[in-house]
Amino acid sequence: MAHTMAVTTFALFNLFFSLETADERRSIFGSLILENTTLLKTTALTVAAIVLATELRLLQAILETTELSLGQWGVCLGVAFSVVVIAEAWKLVLRLRQAREPQAAPAADLRAAPQKV
Repeated sequence: MAHTMAVTTFALFNLFFSLETADERRSIFGSLILENTTLLKTTALTVAAIVLATELRLLQAILETTELSLGQWGVCLGVAFSVVVIAEAWKLVLRLRQAREPQAAPAADLRAAPQKV
């Protein structure tokens, strides 16, 4: 049971991390994920693989996994979701830092102003 929960949690960590790294500053709770169809497709395939690894008898035999109860799935999801909490907090810090930085003045166009010698 512990092996199955560890493998499942690790796979979910990787899934959540891949979603979080889609953009350095934008939250995954916005429209970011919906804009990236490739990310949506690969996420769906990953979720299917994670679930099938614990539910399909053939994969259970190959991967030496067992079925998980709803509560065990909840523990795996809760632990793995911590990466989302940490990443979203970091993205918020980055956005706040960017908002506090003064905007750089546009570079002067050297061709427009005649230079005095």
